[in-house]
Amino acid sequence: MFNNIIKKLGTTWSTILVSILCIIASVVISFVVGSLVGSEDLASVLIAAVVCPTLIAPPVIHFYASLALSLEDSRQEQENLNKNLTVLNHDLTDALKKVKLLSGMLPICSVCKKIRDDRGYWNKVESYIKERSNADFVRGLCPECVRLYPDMAEPGESTDDDT
Repeated sequence: MFNNIIKKLGTTWSTILVSILCIIASVVISFVVGSLVGSEDLASVLIAAVVCPTLIAPPVIHFYASLALSLEDSRQEQENLNKNLTVLNHDLTDALKKVKLLSGMLPICSVCKKIRDDRGYWNKVESYIKERSNADFVRGLCPECVRLYPDMAEPGESTDDDT
């Protein structure tokens, strides 16, 4: 409740309001105590009732109000950081789902170069890798194959022995 009052009134006005309430409470308490004790000096009771809370209350209330506002700012900052972390965590989880990894030993045929999968089926290298990664294949000939198949060479590709 006090935090809402501070937000609406601001730190300075909240301090003034609480100081006035403290003075009123001190005056009432001083009169009650003075009447019970039988104090004849009403002026000293009033001075004590007004001066004490006036000197003590504002710094204490100001400190509490500043602390409350600071805690509210920290809470909002923490919420924003948590939201950002949630978004980043979601993005990383999505990225991790998209990552495909080839690892371990791949059984490959020495003649046709097909790869045996986990179920025991033999697949072309291209289809095996494409299923398990995000790689795309681009066809071309290496320099050795260009010499073997010169009619399949790309324009500008050398068929000389440059290796």
